[in-house]
Amino acid sequence: MLFQLDAPFLSAHNERQNYTFDMARHVFHDGWRSIVTPKVSYSEPGFETQPFTAVRMEVPFYGVIGWPLTLFTSHERAVVRLVSTAFALISIQLMYWVLRFWLPPAPSAAGAALWAMAPLTLHFGQVPMPDILCTTGMLAAFWFALRGKLPASGGCFLFAILAKPSVIPFGLPVLVALLVARNCRSKRDFLQLTLAWGWLPLLGLLLWMGVLYWFAIPTVENVATIMGRGDWISLLRPSFYKLVLGCLLPFGLGVMGCVGMVFAMRTQRPKMDQWIKWAIISSSLFYLVVVVRKVPEPQYLLPVLAWCVVPASFGFNLLMDKLRAGAAWRIALGAALIMQVLMTLAFTIDLKASRIPNFPDIERAAQLLPPDARVVVVSRYAGWSAVVWLNRNVVGVWQPMGTAEMAGRFTALRRFGFTHAVILDIESWHGDKSSNPLALAGRVFQALRKTPPATGATLTGYADPANPFRRYCDQHFSPLFVAPHVILYSMISPPAAIR
Repeated sequence: MLFQLDAPFLSAHNERQNYTFDMARHVFHDGWRSIVTPKVSYSEPGFETQPFTAVRMEVPFYGVIGWPLTLFTSHERAVVRLVSTAFALISIQLMYWVLRFWLPPAPSAAGAALWAMAPLTLHFGQVPMPDILCTTGMLAAFWFALRGKLPASGGCFLFAILAKPSVIPFGLPVLVALLVARNCRSKRDFLQLTLAWGWLPLLGLLLWMGVLYWFAIPTVENVATIMGRGDWISLLRPSFYKLVLGCLLPFGLGVMGCVGMVFAMRTQRPKMDQWIKWAIISSSLFYLVVVVRKVPEPQYLLPVLAWCVVPASFGFNLLMDKLRAGAAWRIALGAALIMQVLMTLAFTIDLKASRIPNFPDIERAAQLLPPDARVVVVSRYAGWSAVVWLNRNVVGVWQPMGTAEMAGRFTALRRFGFTHAVILDIESWHGDKSSNPLALAGRVFQALRKTPPATGATLTGYADPANPFRRYCDQHFSPLFVAPHVILYSMISPPAAIR
């Protein structure tokens, strides 16, 4: 799993990876000030006068946990990778312990292996994403709840919601598991135990929000803004369900997981308390409707994927009997396992696919920037990755504009103190649309051979001389560095151009 520990974050989800890494990097460099005011060196539209954006959401745990390690080493990317990998490994062990509460060792181990092999877990377990942290905290809270350990369960769930507040709906199965373990039968016991469990996560979350409100500057990166996103009509769009099924099946459970889910539907002796079962189902549906509908991104499906492993493991419990039923079953399950391994390989490579045609050119352009430079980045994405790649304050420009609108935008940015502009013609592995399995197989084969795929149709064309952005920058700014996919301009009287 571990390779190129200190390499740049260049996978297909590099925007989110670099966003989280920049939050951690601020903690590494600024200390406690960037804990009470988590921030990224990205200027949001409307807040361009600020040299960074405050993030009034999750605790920057990658920075907090990795900070002591960076005091003795300069390998910051390696540190956050190790932190993420450690939590991914912990989540695998917790998944096994949770399943062992109901199932024998063999199906429990199979379920833990299914969780470990899921491309989302394999990928996000190696990059700085808060989702693997909150999922691990959620599983720990559930495991302690199953054993009736109230303080430990409440503390782990506090960690989970501080790592990412969106995981709050999954407090329901954790609390129900605790109530069942403590054998609550009266309303008084129910109320007392609920309050005893919930006061710590609630108080901790309120204190954290209070700290953010007290220290952080005004920002659009807050929970209220996130909750205001999305519309209910998206639940009627096929794209929403395509995302959910894609993350839970090919990028999640795979062939063996689907087989396990099918067998889990067969009648078997109840092992899980029905209250826990329906708490998991209802909280997962609520999470999909309320959270994923507003932020339809793959990493948000990781907690739901963890819960889907549980019924698949119950199906594996029945499959173990089929292995003794005859050679035909063993051959069929062997073929399914081979397909599972191939799908895991293919979709993990797909997640790790680079969008960057020639990253060394970006590094060369970054070396030409003064330490106090503020940079306008023209690319198809928001620009969070460019913050890390250039190591400067960045504002993103990605929407098509007319000439007059473009002139007004760049003039305003110069007035706000932006001194340089960079055009990044960033490649998309998928293009603008999801592709079919045959195209995926072709791209995976190219990736295994380490040959670049044909990208002409998926490049943004921002670096093309005929592109309006390129024409405007050529006419009004002086180029400092020109490469096929990266062009650096000075927006103020710069030295002679370097070509």
